[in-house]
Amino acid sequence: MSSIEEFCRSLSQHRGHADLQHRGCRCLSHYSASIVSPDQRVADLLAVEIVQFILGALVSHKPNHHLVADLLRLLSILGTHAQIRLQISRMKGVKRILSAMDRFPHNLHVQEAGCAVLSTLAVSCDISMEIQTAGGANRVLASMDNHKLCANIQVCVRVSVCPYARVSVCP
Repeated sequence: MSSIEEFCRSLSQHRGHADLQHRGCRCLSHYSASIVSPDQRVADLLAVEIVQFILGALVSHKPNHHLVADLLRLLSILGTHAQIRLQISRMKGVKRILSAMDRFPHNLHVQEAGCAVLSTLAVSCDISMEIQTAGGANRVLASMDNHKLCANIQVCVRVSVCPYARVSVCP
């Protein structure tokens, strides 16, 4: 068993401990940026079903906005890899992301992380259409409206909203 498998197994055994999950997200973020080759990192993370773990944690830790923001940030980092974007889409991740954003519409960190992951996922035209179909445009525009002074939300939204604003970047 690899160290990443042992780490994720340990996190799975302690799903109810939000602080441990919070710290685990940070560690996984650092791992995803480590010196291990990108292909090896993706293979390791897919092998431990990291997407399933993160999406499950979004549901099981609904009231904890700190952990939800960290989980969304982690999805944003991992979503830069096409295989992981595909896995997020297959597991109905867009709906879970939007649901997490809906639970905390006035929390800057959740909205900022949610917009970032949607922007990352929208690189794929198929997932961009999935975001639009799931009501992502309304959620993103509400984030813009609720957080007018947050440059990160405004910039992420400009990138991810293009398909929603009928200025499609997709063929």
